[in-house]
Amino acid sequence: MNSKKTRAAYRIKQNNMAAEYTRPEVAFDSIFGNRVTKPFPILLPSGWSACPDRQFIDTKILIEIDGEYHRTMKQESKGAWRDKQLEAMGYRVLHIDAELLLVKKYHLYLRHKVEEFLKSDKPVDRVAA
Repeated sequence: MNSKKTRAAYRIKQNNMAAEYTRPEVAFDSIFGNRVTKPFPILLPSGWSACPDRQFIDTKILIEIDGEYHRTMKQESKGAWRDKQLEAMGYRVLHIDAELLLVKKYHLYLRHKVEEFLKSDKPVDRVAA
């Protein structure tokens, strides 16, 4: 682990693995069950890696469950950059506010919005409260 990129990728991987089953992710899994999986990190053209929260099986559709941390200007900028990198690789990304997943009455709404995204051709979209 000599380079800063390598150390950063290692920390991201460790943090991502530790937070694999957050409450919002468990809720998302309960809605979509065996249609989604926790993907392996994706190596971006820039040399960095992306660690999406979920991926629909046998597709290039990624789900990012965004908590409060993701709403800072710095993280939004990084997220937009990463989305463009993923889009260039043929992936599509749907961002979902974590808070929506924690309220059971929104699960039907979320299912509808995700199914809408799956049928669309949008490269990136967001489901927010």
